[in-house]
Amino acid sequence: MVRVETPPERQQELVEISKRVAPVFARVPGFVSYHLHRGREGGVVISYLQWRSEDDHLACMSNPEVMAAGVEWMAFVSEAQAKLSVETFEVVSSIEN
Repeated sequence: MVRVETPPERQQELVEISKRVAPVFARVPGFVSYHLHRGREGGVVISYLQWRSEDDHLACMSNPEVMAAGVEWMAFVSEAQAKLSVETFEVVSSIEN
C-alpha cells in the first residue's frame, strides 16, 4: 500500500498522475489488481496493488516500463513535498462478492 499526503489543492493532480501510471502495472506478469483511493477530506491518496506472489511484486519494482512510468509520479511527490509511506502486506483473509 502506498499512502501519499499532499496539499489538498493538489490531491486531484496526484490522482490523475496515478491513473496514468496504473495501466502499466496491468501489463506486468503476476499483476492481480490495482485500487486508487482519495481521502474525502482532501490531501491523502492511497493506492493498493495486489500481486500473485512476493517474487512478482519484487520483479515489478525493477521492471523498466514501470520505472519509466513512475518518473512523473515521483517528480510530483518530490516537487509537491508530499509525505510518502509504503508498506507491504500479506493477504491472510479476503471476502469478495
